[in-house]
Amino acid sequence: MSEMVWNGEVPDYPFIEDDSKEKGIYHYSTTHTPDAVFIIGGHVTRNIVAEFRDNQWKHVANLKRGRSRHGSISFGGQTIIIGGEDSSGNVEGDLPTEVWDFQTGNGRAIEPSLPAYDGYSNGIGLYFVDANFDSSCSMGTIEVGRPA
Repeated sequence: MSEMVWNGEVPDYPFIEDDSKEKGIYHYSTTHTPDAVFIIGGHVTRNIVAEFRDNQWKHVANLKRGRSRHGSISFGGQTIIIGGEDSSGNVEGDLPTEVWDFQTGNGRAIEPSLPAYDGYSNGIGLYFVDANFDSSCSMGTIEVGRPA
C-alpha cells in the first residue's frame, strides 16, 4: 500500500459469520488514515469496525450502536459516524452520532441523534468546511472539538 500499487492479492474480509446467508458486505461506510483503511458497520456486520493495514484485516472496535447505510468522515485522528438504520434493521427511533479514535479503540456517543432512515441514510455526503463558512446556507453542523 505504501507504493500505491494494487497487486490484486488481498485477503477476504474475515468478519462475516460462517452461518450467515450473506456472501459479501454492503451498506457500510469507509474512512482512512495515511496507512490504513476502515470498513465501518454494514448490513451484515453492523457493529464491527475493521481495519485493513499491511495487507491484513483487524477487528479494532465495536460501534456503540450497530448500523448500516450510514456515513463517516475522519479528521485529526477522530472519526464521526452518523445516520443510517440500526443494528436490527429498524427504521424507527433515533441513532446517536458516534465519535471514535480507532487507534485507541475509544468511542463515545454525541448529539445530535438523528432519526433512523429518515433522510440520514443511503448516500450521506459528509464534508469539511472552513470555520468561516456561511452557515446560513447549511443544513446543520456537528461540533466535535479538536483532538487532545
